[in-house]
Amino acid sequence: MDIEIIEIAVNPDHVHIFFKYPPKYSLSFIAKRLKGRTSRILRKEFPHLKEWCGEHM
Repeated sequence: MDIEIIEIAVNPDHVHIFFKYPPKYSLSFIAKRLKGRTSRILRKEFPHLKEWCGEHM
């Protein structure tokens, strides 16, 4: 995807991401892809999180 991350701010319970993207993508499409990839990476690196989060992750 041709999306450029400009800035990221990480807080204890959430993140802010400022990015630039072409109009061919909707914001909901980008959010869905980002959340899916992030979840996949976290589940792979920290399998014990499934016990804590259940199916929400």
